[in-house]
Amino acid sequence: MLKVIPWTRGIIGGLAEESLHILIPEELNRLKYLADKRHKIKSRRIRPIHNRILSDTSEETLSALS
Repeated sequence: MLKVIPWTRGIIGGLAEESLHILIPEELNRLKYLADKRHKIKSRRIRPIHNRILSDTSEETLSALS
């Protein structure tokens, strides 16, 4: 199984555009889908905590972080 990491999507996409048929189109689409899905899950997991830190700059929060 090929591990899909964010920068792989660009490489695979670039290869497909230059019509180097290394992978069949269905597999290529699946890899892109998995990369997008994984990226969305990661960013969804990080964002709420990040927003909370930015929006709440009370002394309590700042002292709890340090």
